[in-house]
Amino acid sequence: MRNILLSGMTAALLAGCSINPYGADTFTRSGVVSGSILEQNDCPVDGGTAVWVSANGRGECVRYFTAGLRGDRVPVALVHFHGDVMWQDANGTPTVYDGYEEHAAPSELQALADKGAETANLPYIRLSRPGTFGSSGDHRLRRQPENLAIVEAALDAIKAKHGIDRLALAGQSGGGHLVGALLARRNDIACAAISSGVVSVRSRSHMHGWFGRDFTGFWHYVDPIATTHLVPENADRRIFVIGDPKDRNTPFATQAEYHFALRALGRGSVLIEAQGDGPQHHGLAWTGIAVAADCAAGKPTDQIVEKYAAKNPA
Repeated sequence: MRNILLSGMTAALLAGCSINPYGADTFTRSGVVSGSILEQNDCPVDGGTAVWVSANGRGECVRYFTAGLRGDRVPVALVHFHGDVMWQDANGTPTVYDGYEEHAAPSELQALADKGAETANLPYIRLSRPGTFGSSGDHRLRRQPENLAIVEAALDAIKAKHGIDRLALAGQSGGGHLVGALLARRNDIACAAISSGVVSVRSRSHMHGWFGRDFTGFWHYVDPIATTHLVPENADRRIFVIGDPKDRNTPFATQAEYHFALRALGRGSVLIEAQGDGPQHHGLAWTGIAVAADCAAGKPTDQIVEKYAAKNPA
């Protein structure tokens, strides 16, 4: 059987072969397309805006933007994972969404972090996923195990650097995929809010007629619904799955499938039918951030559901 991962990488790299990934700037569309390879000395760790981490023999510079981190100890911080910024066709050819660079400037990302901290009333971290928004790596591999290991190592490094005890995670769309995958790997998650999440990858693929191939172009990938049995039992942790029944990007049925899989295992998932922004009814990032914040503040689950559920979601 051919190596699916390597063949997909080869196709994608050939598609962007005119761009040199060494030192590529992923604040730009061209840098996201090529991916970025940085040396450790080029990672701005001294400025407090990045960590250098290694996993499975691979080193990456992971950028992040913070607001509200004060003092030596932080009982809980909210970490937000943004959505995917590209798609790949069956040949692995990547396309970065229009308007990416308008939102990728460090000043814009810091402004989003400031808004996140104000919204959440918590120390806030906006983590740039590998290959995007200043982080090195290859965004085409975002649902591969190696990518997940880098993100997990980055969370560990950021926690140690800032004295953070526990995490409230919020993830939108592909960022929700990360939250679902991390739930099966970590014991330090106090709250998890997955908005419009790609948490049942294979089911999403079949509903779109992709026959099992992910939006990343790969046939093999980390699928959170397949790891629900690994989510640690924790009576103090709450999981919220938030979606719009009219979502045309990530069908609500696939999100509900993940929720019910968790419930069947006694993992305490809560499903919220909300109203997503945009023509695809997919935009729920700020709702996810607010839900994670309210959860971390200890607000009762029924109040959170009542606050964010759409009154007429159908």
